[in-house]
Amino acid sequence: MARILLLHGLGGTAATMRAIAEALTAKGHDVHAPTLPGHGTTIHELAAHGWNDWMAAAARWPADVVVGQSMGAALALALAVDERRPLVGVVAINPPQPDRDALEGLEWMIERGHDRIDAP
Repeated sequence: MARILLLHGLGGTAATMRAIAEALTAKGHDVHAPTLPGHGTTIHELAAHGWNDWMAAAARWPADVVVGQSMGAALALALAVDERRPLVGVVAINPPQPDRDALEGLEWMIERGHDRIDAP
C-alpha cells in the first residue's frame, strides 16, 4: 500500500484532514497528517512561520502520494515537482490561485502607507 502525506490549509490543523486519513487508513494505506509549524497555536506563532518552514515539515516524511487542501495543495504541488522526491501521485484540493485584483489592491494600500488590512 502507499505512504500518503496529508497537508492541511493555512490556519488549519491535521484534524481538518481526519476524514480523508481515516478512509485511507481503512484501505490499508500508511497515512501521515502533520500539523504544520505555527498552526493550531496563536496568530503570533502562525505569523512567525512561513512557506520554507511548511515545506521543510512536509518534506520530512517519505511519501508516495501527497494530498493537500488549499495551502496544503500548493505545498503538495511544490513537492510534486521536486525531482529529489519522486511521487506516484498528487491530489490538490482547492489550490489557491493568484488574484490580480487583490494583489493590485494590496499594492495600492501599501503605496499609501497602510501597514495592515482590517477585514469585516
